[in-house]
Amino acid sequence: MPADRITTDRAPVDYYDRIASGYREDRFGNSYGRFIDAAERRWLEACLQRRPDGPVLDLACGDGRFSDRADLGIDLAAGMLRVARAAHPAHAFARADATAWPIADGTLGAAFCFHLAMHLRDEQLRALFAEAARCLKPGGLLLIDVPGRLRRRLRPHRSDIAQWHGHSAHDVTDILRMAAGFTLDRADGLLMLPLHRLPTRLRPLSAGLDRLLCRLLRPLASYQLIALRRS
Repeated sequence: MPADRITTDRAPVDYYDRIASGYREDRFGNSYGRFIDAAERRWLEACLQRRPDGPVLDLACGDGRFSDRADLGIDLAAGMLRVARAAHPAHAFARADATAWPIADGTLGAAFCFHLAMHLRDEQLRALFAEAARCLKPGGLLLIDVPGRLRRRLRPHRSDIAQWHGHSAHDVTDILRMAAGFTLDRADGLLMLPLHRLPTRLRPLSAGLDRLLCRLLRPLASYQLIALRRS
């Protein structure tokens, strides 16, 4: 590993180790979580509708929620990997840092990660992008989500977990500035309305409106879904 490699902080790894067994049900077992899960899967499948020219990596795969769309997954939380391996016994998983992938240069067709960048400092994000540039083939895709910087300015984030939990926020321009060797393939918004604050019976009725607003006012969405293409 190069001496200047910037590794992931220990606190988030320990946290996700502790909650691994109940993570899926806790985060995605309610109507709000199911909305997020379905929206992220639609976007992922739209981006990968043309089979990438090479293996697909599920980066920070967690409990394997989207590992059916990948050929291999990596995560630093051993507890999450145990759950992922049980859910996908035929898949390949490895314990590795998000800034040090156990993958040969220029071999991946695509890589994707959800709910990772929000926990990383800018220097860690730059290291992640550098590793993606190393591992992806020219023309390969990197799919990533980030909390929207404009939305955070309008509604500051509060977390009772830790300072690392979701405190990072960026816009597309920020990401392109950090992601040397990549160009923007597409950008979309996710979650405009405060669906988690609406009565459960109203959330399905509001989902279509939320998607429309995200298309029309993408920079104001809570999350920016960004597809980058390796130059």
